[in-house]
Amino acid sequence: GLEKLLHHEIVYLQQQWQRVIDEYSIHVQETFQKPKIMAGGVTLTVADTTFLYILHLYLGTASHIYWRFNAATNEADNGVAPLFRARGFPELKRKLKDLIISQNWACWLDLPSPSGKDVGNIPPWKLKVKVTTSKSKLIHTKAVEERVFETFHEVFGVNFTGDNRNNHQTDQGIAGGLDNVETDLDDDRSKPTLHLLIRIERDMVQVSLDTSTSSDSNPLHRRGYRLATAKAPLREDLAYALLLAGGLMPSWDLRSLRALLLQGESPSPNVLRHESSPTPLVCLFDPFCGSGTIAIEGAGLLAKMPPGRLRPPPLQGTRFCDESLWNRMKSLALETANIGREVDSSGISNETFSSQEIKKCISISANDRDTGAIESAKSNAQRAGVDKLIEFNCGSFSSHPLFNRFGSRDDMLPLTNCSDETVIIATNPPYGKRTAWGKELQKLYQKLGHSIKSMLDRKRSTIDAKEERKSKKVHYAIIGDKSRLIRSTKLPLQVAF
Repeated sequence: GLEKLLHHEIVYLQQQWQRVIDEYSIHVQETFQKPKIMAGGVTLTVADTTFLYILHLYLGTASHIYWRFNAATNEADNGVAPLFRARGFPELKRKLKDLIISQNWACWLDLPSPSGKDVGNIPPWKLKVKVTTSKSKLIHTKAVEERVFETFHEVFGVNFTGDNRNNHQTDQGIAGGLDNVETDLDDDRSKPTLHLLIRIERDMVQVSLDTSTSSDSNPLHRRGYRLATAKAPLREDLAYALLLAGGLMPSWDLRSLRALLLQGESPSPNVLRHESSPTPLVCLFDPFCGSGTIAIEGAGLLAKMPPGRLRPPPLQGTRFCDESLWNRMKSLALETANIGREVDSSGISNETFSSQEIKKCISISANDRDTGAIESAKSNAQRAGVDKLIEFNCGSFSSHPLFNRFGSRDDMLPLTNCSDETVIIATNPPYGKRTAWGKELQKLYQKLGHSIKSMLDRKRSTIDAKEERKSKKVHYAIIGDKSRLIRSTKLPLQVAF
């Protein structure tokens, strides 16, 4: 259900990168084709690895980026090999081997030097094969997986033992004893993982490589900061999409990355530090923050900090992996952030911010009645480098200063000072079997709706008294399974997905 949001992100990044190429007259053979929405994702053609790295760094709603080695007939016009038909295992091995040799996979795979021995030649990466079949004669996914490993051994001469073979122990590893198995596991933990996706539908086989995984096998939606979780946590990409659905759109500035296109020329610091337009103040509030995912993703969006800033470089295990390029790209991207200029190699800003500076730039508040959830959210925000940008409040959301109908004090949160700025209320309220609300869930939703309505009425009366101010814009984005309940009560709530 996030295809349209992902498509909008990709088109926006293409436009920004093309603007960099045109504005600075950089001679780069980069032609962007319009991405196409498909079931479960978006397809596009990438001309070079630089823009592929940009996608890994800036996309927030994508969970995986797959490199298709073959595609359907209508998509094979761009030089991509067509899908091949396989109705038996010998045919599968033969055609997969032909595909690997014709595309010369050996030129981009990080292969060991040939040793001439069957026992050695272990690659410096682990191979994980995921197989899906539908309405095909090849229905045994494990058998298909075995044929893929056999094909790799026959074409490249590599052997997979211990953890190299899809995290399963082989007969050689078991026969070697427990000590040898533990040694293999220790050696393989630091190795990158090549994730190969074999999709078979109606006997047509498609081969893809997941470019977004690394040694820890984490997809893109695992940003790297949420190590502490609360009850029923929300995935990071869903939280990001929730903010987009609520009206908080990204405003990335890719002009700082133009140094990557200058063919070794190093522009002066004055050229790199261009002036950027200030971001208008947006008030973001999550009344049920849990582990703080929505507030943390919103802080990154408002501070112009890329979602992939804490992730390792993509394409590990291949010769397209360039760790220096990835680290330089993250540093250049974080230099243009609204807050934070000095960034270490991990992608976290080291600058100390004053409370007044935070109020001028970003107003974000996260609320939860569970003390443990607030502590988890604080630790996650600290790992994400946005803990200085979020105000955490423990207690009932109805007593939050944003909903407090008895006025505001001088030391209230920045949200209470929002007069004519945009207010976004994005949250993932309790629902489902993992919550203990039961029949009280309807009362909770009604209380939330009435609190929002009273806040709107109070703000409207304040704004009407000052004619020079513009009308306030309030957006809502709620995830839940009680959409009918919300519509029947006629409360000012909106279900995002």
